[in-house]
Amino acid sequence: MGDYVFSDFRTFKLIPLMMDTMLEFIYGPCVTNQVFLGESKKFISVINTLIDQAEMGNYSGIHQQAKAQLVILNSCTQLLLAICDIKHPEKAKRTHQIILNEINIPNLIKKMKDIYIFKVGGDPER
Repeated sequence: MGDYVFSDFRTFKLIPLMMDTMLEFIYGPCVTNQVFLGESKKFISVINTLIDQAEMGNYSGIHQQAKAQLVILNSCTQLLLAICDIKHPEKAKRTHQIILNEINIPNLIKKMKDIYIFKVGGDPER
């Protein structure tokens, strides 16, 4: 998927719309939908790919690609949060374990830290 996502304006405009639709699919609240997406290793792989995109323009949002990247990162995190909001304890435990095993957590933390430092400021070492 890589660079193709950001090579065509229409493509990176559709991805957040698709992710918003999935977010609506998850919040019902429907535990079955949350578990289905949370246990889908292919879905988690797509989230990883979207999060792993190289940074474009210091998260400034001054051009279409940078804006799209911020929107896509926001959509990815919103989806992960929605999936983690499973109310059934046993299903939540199993789904959370799959997400923890599949998602590139160090990269997610790095992206969030980089955006925070760029937008708010601060010491990168903190």
